[in-house]
Amino acid sequence: MISGEKVKHGGLWTVLFSLVSLAWVFPIVLVIINSFKQKAYISRDAFSIPTGKAFVGLENYTRGIETTNFFASFGWTLLITVGSVILILVCTSMCAWWIVRVNNWAAKLLYTLFLFKHDRAVPDGDVHPLQDRADMLKLNTPWGLCTVYLGFGAGLAVFIFTGVVKGIPQSLEESAMIDGASVPRIFFQIVVPIMKPSIVSVAILQAMWIWNDYLLPYLTLDLGKYKTISVAIQYLKGGYGSVDMGAMMACLVMAIIPIIVFYLICQKHIVKGVMAGAVQGMIEDHPLWDSAVRCPMHQPERGR
Repeated sequence: MISGEKVKHGGLWTVLFSLVSLAWVFPIVLVIINSFKQKAYISRDAFSIPTGKAFVGLENYTRGIETTNFFASFGWTLLITVGSVILILVCTSMCAWWIVRVNNWAAKLLYTLFLFKHDRAVPDGDVHPLQDRADMLKLNTPWGLCTVYLGFGAGLAVFIFTGVVKGIPQSLEESAMIDGASVPRIFFQIVVPIMKPSIVSVAILQAMWIWNDYLLPYLTLDLGKYKTISVAIQYLKGGYGSVDMGAMMACLVMAIIPIIVFYLICQKHIVKGVMAGAVQGMIEDHPLWDSAVRCPMHQPERGR
């Protein structure tokens, strides 16, 4: 695009994306509004602002916290999410780096297997076997569930990290190796900083999925000892189809606030990660870039 050239249909696209944004935000606003209403008014008039008798203040929040033991569930959910994300990031980033740099038949086969595991869904036929295997392998604990999430979330993470590592010049790593750096130091001090935008992007994708997940915690955890927020909220459903909608809406609001805050904090890294040339820009800012460019073994041969 020529600098200073006016973007055609800019106003139209702005209106279109504004409407799409409102469509995404509206359900969240609706949950927040109904979290302050009495149960009868939620089902009777869900779209109205709570006023008068419909407004109950923080009563729904208090009842939801007491009924679901919310803070205990919040702690287990936070532990599982943070532990799973860290495990996924460390294991898959090292795996992607190994796949790109080794690039033999074993690495290509492993990469192909990861490509077939992009889908995080649990097949219907694996529901009961997954429960049995989790109990047999002692994975029915929060730290065991982190291992399960590693298996389900590795495919997408390896796919993203592999594409990023392919854009990192190997001369950077070779220069560090000539200077005496070990393999772990090369990875954590050279490769990881360059991968930072993609690491943050993958962390957000994985955290949003794990934080809101219901099926895997329900299938694997010992629910008598551990409950995540998603599982605990289901206990607000009573017999014969009765549901405490007020307390459920309040718990949903408390559940979505942390992940929204996490996303807003990391948003700038996502934008930086998807910008064209982001990887190259970070490479050129690396302290070893100048030495790698000047390295004799990477200089082009001059014609005689």
